[in-house]
Amino acid sequence: MLKAIVGIFKYTWIYLAIFCISLIIISPSNINYVYNDFANYCTLLVSVSGMVFTIMGIWLAFLYPNALQRIVNPKTIETVDFTEQLEDTRRLEAIVGSVLKSSFVMITLLVVYLV
Repeated sequence: MLKAIVGIFKYTWIYLAIFCISLIIISPSNINYVYNDFANYCTLLVSVSGMVFTIMGIWLAFLYPNALQRIVNPKTIETVDFTEQLEDTRRLEAIVGSVLKSSFVMITLLVVYLV
């Protein structure tokens, strides 16, 4: 569990570093933008992120129903073991990672809209 949390913070720091470096590079260029353009861009990002979140969630539920049952009710099914099939583990990690990134984008944009 601790390893997963450390992994999340590791990737969060990478994204924050990329954002800060991009901000430092772009800020001296004096780019002017209209709020309506920014709002349209954010709306597009929310839409695309919602589509990715939905498609990946459906794909996850279809391919790994036992894993979802384990998350919802841990007493009904035994622990899912992917040690024999490393490819399945990597695929599941990629799908869950896409869902988490998509939800992070949506939450970030909602916070931007509220502020």
